[in-house]
Amino acid sequence: QSFVGLLTNGVPDIQKNKLKCLGLNKYFEQKIFAKDHGLQKPSKVLIKKMINKFNVSINSTIMIGDHPVNDIKPAREIGIDTVWIDHQNKNSIKSNYRIIDPLELYKLKEIL
Repeated sequence: QSFVGLLTNGVPDIQKNKLKCLGLNKYFEQKIFAKDHGLQKPSKVLIKKMINKFNVSINSTIMIGDHPVNDIKPAREIGIDTVWIDHQNKNSIKSNYRIIDPLELYKLKEIL
């Protein structure tokens, strides 16, 4: 069984409106808006909160993100496998998986 969560530093009201307008709410079982917790990524506390919300282990978690410092680095530091969406094709940080085009995310089913 798979779960999908959203962890964002964006302004909560703006992010919630985006999700609603784009019809994306149905794709996320859990959402964490960092500012609601008085924190910001790259806080590992936020990542751990998401893991706890799903009641899953670190070993069964994958962080997908586009920011090497805010998303990929903290996840790797606590032992989570990562998928880096490297929009600029910089390949500047270690990640378990790296894609350049977000449309390649469908390939994750084949990899994982």
